[in-house]
Amino acid sequence: MKILNPLYDNAFKYLMEDNDIAKIVLSVILDTKVLSLQAKPQETAFTKDGLSLFRFDYKAVIQDENDEEKTVLVEVQKSKSPDPIERFRNYLAVNYASTEITQTKDGEQTSTLPIVSIYIIGFDLPEFDCRVIKVDNQPFDIIGQKPLNVKSRFVEQLTHKSYILIAVDKKNNPNRHTLVEQLLDLFIQKLKGEKPNPMIEVDEETYDNELRPVVEHLERATLNSELLRKVKMEQAYINNEISKELKLKETEQQLQQTEKQLLQSEQLKEEERRKKEEAEQKYKKTEQKLAIKMLKYGEAIEDIMRETQLSREEIEKLM
Repeated sequence: MKILNPLYDNAFKYLMEDNDIAKIVLSVILDTKVLSLQAKPQETAFTKDGLSLFRFDYKAVIQDENDEEKTVLVEVQKSKSPDPIERFRNYLAVNYASTEITQTKDGEQTSTLPIVSIYIIGFDLPEFDCRVIKVDNQPFDIIGQKPLNVKSRFVEQLTHKSYILIAVDKKNNPNRHTLVEQLLDLFIQKLKGEKPNPMIEVDEETYDNELRPVVEHLERATLNSELLRKVKMEQAYINNEISKELKLKETEQQLQQTEKQLLQSEQLKEEERRKKEEAEQKYKKTEQKLAIKMLKYGEAIEDIMRETQLSREEIEKLM
């Protein structure tokens, strides 16, 4: 089965704009049941090098670990370019400052919601030997040295859970039987024997599970000529940026090599100058020794000057 690779911005947008599909994707990542999902206006930002960074926000009702319904703000951000930390933090600050209308037993009320952040990145974090990381906001008793399994609105409002999905093929982590690993594989697979491609190939039997609707949705995307055109333009842009980056690195390496050669040349000149000074000093000491000896035998200063090439002042200082 051939599908469109959701790591590409336009394909990811196509994937997450379908509410039912987005519910499945988020349920798999959060490892919980998403009961309802309300998409907020999406946002696309561009880095200074032109690479885009997608952001989707959802107000979601999920079933927490205690099987209780809970309304949270789910933030999904995706980036192919390294080091998007500043922009991720800026978006997070916006969500911390936002308020939502929620339904309570006393009616509607405006309040802030707990935040859950999901980061899908198309570059490696080599400090991790796994591809899916969960960072939890679990309170801990420092004095008693034990985790605190208590509910606290204060903690929920001021800290947040994060999920980091690394969309690269880590060779030392072949275990892919979980749903979230299978979902992540949709972002990094490629046609067999070919270079990375917007059109990728997956094994139908592998996705005979909850992810089947997601895969079929991405399969239908391959029939959308306008979407394919946009994704191929995106791929061409990425290839061009990679080519420019390689040329830039090559130029930087050449400059570094030139600087190294110049430094070596300066060092050689300095070494030659030092040796010349040492030779001159050694020669002068020899001349001074001869002058002292000639003075001892009563030789005239003019004769000593002719013999040693020392000046009258220099000879008189030796007297």
